[in-house]
Amino acid sequence: MLVDDTELLLDVLPAGSMTVVPERVRTRAADLVATSQEFLQAFVWHVLGYEGTGLDAGSNAGIFTTAGAKLGEVGDMTDTSKMIDVHNSGGQTVAVNLSTTLTLNPGIYYVAFRFVIGAASNAPIMMCADSSNAAPVTTLNSVKPFGVISGLSSWPGSITPSAIETDPIKYWAAFA
Repeated sequence: MLVDDTELLLDVLPAGSMTVVPERVRTRAADLVATSQEFLQAFVWHVLGYEGTGLDAGSNAGIFTTAGAKLGEVGDMTDTSKMIDVHNSGGQTVAVNLSTTLTLNPGIYYVAFRFVIGAASNAPIMMCADSSNAAPVTTLNSVKPFGVISGLSSWPGSITPSAIETDPIKYWAAFA
């Protein structure tokens, strides 16, 4: 795998070299593969539009290990306090801060979000890919790249990766 052969830039530069390295990394999606230690401050979604008064109580987003342990979360996303209204042509990316900055070591992580929508008109219109077939349950390993966990009545303190079911809808999400 490419990740296994990756070297950190600072490890291959001559001693005394000048570098400018961003503190946060922007384009990490659904199952994050960290290639060096990263500092995550926010979830990012591309919202194409928004209708209504915002998300209902119980809406949240978080990052979990492949064993299901929660590492961090956004917190209550009720109304439009965090997931803002978008009413422009083409939409925009919306960053929603985590409750605390996370430092992640190299590895694979699950991104999860639960949007509680009491009326269809209250939903953010999210960028996603849809197909008539569900995404494969596994790829090169046991990590499930896309899916849903049915039957959750509240935001979980942990997830059970084996409970992830395939789903043909794949949402775009990233970190900042």
